[in-house]
Amino acid sequence: MTKLGRGPYKVGLAKRAAILDAALEEFSQAGFEAASLRSIATRVGITHSGLQHHFASKNDLLLGVLVAQEEADREFFDEGALLDVDDLVSAYARVAERRRSTPAWTRLWISLKLNVAAQPDHVAADFVRQRAAAWDQELTDVFDRAQTAGLIPADVDCAAAARDFLTLHEGLMIRQMLDPSTDVDSPLRWTLTQLRASDRE
Repeated sequence: MTKLGRGPYKVGLAKRAAILDAALEEFSQAGFEAASLRSIATRVGITHSGLQHHFASKNDLLLGVLVAQEEADREFFDEGALLDVDDLVSAYARVAERRRSTPAWTRLWISLKLNVAAQPDHVAADFVRQRAAAWDQELTDVFDRAQTAGLIPADVDCAAAARDFLTLHEGLMIRQMLDPSTDVDSPLRWTLTQLRASDRE
C-alpha cells in the first residue's frame, strides 16, 4: 500500500483519491459516456482545471479508477496466499464482501464489460480484456496447484473450471444488481467445494 507521506505530497494523494472515488460514483451512475469532468470536479469541490491537474482527460480518469480498484482487490485476493481450495473459498468470500460494500464498482465493471463487448475500440477495452485474461490464468494456476497437491481430481480441466467459475461469479453479480436479495456467496462456495477430491468420492 502506498504511504501518504507528509505535507503537500500527502495532500495531493488525498485529493487524487477523492477524485477517483467521485469518478467511480459518477461513472457508475451516469455511465462513462455521459459523465463529465466538470460534474466530477463539483463532487470533489474543486475546479475543472484543478481536476485536470491530476487527470488530463476523462479517459485518463477512467483508467485511474480501474487501476485503483484493481489494487484494492489485491488486498482482499492475494493469489500467493492461496494454497488450496479452502483458501480460495475464503478469499472469494472476502471479495464478495468487498463487492457488496462497493456497489458502484460492481456496476461500473459490469457495464464496462458489456460496453467493450459491443465496442471493441472502447477506451477501457485493453484493460478489461487483459484483466479478464489475467483472472482466468490466475485462477487456473490456483486450480493447477490444488490438483498437483491431490486436492482436485486429475480429470478436472482446470482452465475450463476457472472460466466457468468466473462466468458464474459475474452472472451472479448481475443478478444481484437486479435483485439485491440474490445470494452470491452460497453458489460460489458450493461450486468451489465440488472441485475438492474428497467431495467427489
